[in-house]
Amino acid sequence: MKIVHISDTHGLHGHMLEEWLFEISEKECPDVIVHSGDFMQKSMNWESAIEFIDWYANLPFKNKILVPGNHDCFLQKLSENSQLRKEFTPSNLHLLIDEAVIIDDIKFYGSPYTPAFMNWCFMLDKTQQRVHWESIPQDTAILITHGPAYGVLDQTSVASNAGHLGCPFLKKRIQELKLKAHLFGHIHGGYGKLDINGYSAFNGSSLSEGYQVTNRPHVFTI
Repeated sequence: MKIVHISDTHGLHGHMLEEWLFEISEKECPDVIVHSGDFMQKSMNWESAIEFIDWYANLPFKNKILVPGNHDCFLQKLSENSQLRKEFTPSNLHLLIDEAVIIDDIKFYGSPYTPAFMNWCFMLDKTQQRVHWESIPQDTAILITHGPAYGVLDQTSVASNAGHLGCPFLKKRIQELKLKAHLFGHIHGGYGKLDINGYSAFNGSSLSEGYQVTNRPHVFTI
């Protein structure tokens, strides 16, 4: 299975990123595209959410997975309203909010939650984090979270004294799993790939720390 991964597009999903994705579609023919959150710029703007979903649903990839991020506050409403979610989500898009989907016998599990920071959405305090990540199914092959695990592509160069910003409880849970890949974003400065402990970690942040589209989508095969 060939997978393309993007994240943290913040309303800038057209233009250069779109060109890259169409080029990848033509040359690589991926089976799945994954967006691991923060597709919105204005977090409660209905129109911008609809515009992105329409764009994403019409990309030339057979299977599309979307996991929200902390900027995607409108989608937190969907997690609380099943009828609204049904109306919002196209049939050819898998929206994962602490849910799994199996594609060609590969289990993907997605969660939007990150450690609490300011007043954003889909956030957990330390007590909640301890319990939350236990819900990741043991047979998950591809884990998609908005944020990174502690110590894995989770540093920013803007605040050099910030240290590692990933979740230590997520790291602990990952060590108990037999993943093939972990896809995430959130920390723009952590963009890249790291092979670690038998799986591949991908920070797919499309935007730089200055919110410019600088980082190409990752494409990988499992």
